[in-house]
Amino acid sequence: MEKVRLNKKKCQQGLDGMNLELALGLEDVEYRNLPPAELKNDAGNTIVRIECIGGRLRAYANVVHCIRSDNVKPFGIVDMIKLEQMRGQVTDFIREYLQKHFPIK
Repeated sequence: MEKVRLNKKKCQQGLDGMNLELALGLEDVEYRNLPPAELKNDAGNTIVRIECIGGRLRAYANVVHCIRSDNVKPFGIVDMIKLEQMRGQVTDFIREYLQKHFPIK
């Protein structure tokens, strides 16, 4: 087995994605499991995947795919501006998913 040495001057930390979980305080929701849904970017990569199991909304947001197709370069200021713009799109997707499965009475 080959030993891998990390060069601290060249190694960088990064963020690939975020796991989100939201407890839904709705009537009888703890007994419902909803089908997963995905939001994809123009390249066909998944930006957000959400599902509702046992009264909890679970989502995985792939931060890199929100703004570009790969994770080769570190994020910069321009990427952070693009990420902020995508936040609204992701929020709307989650809202539409919940409204579709839990219509307002």
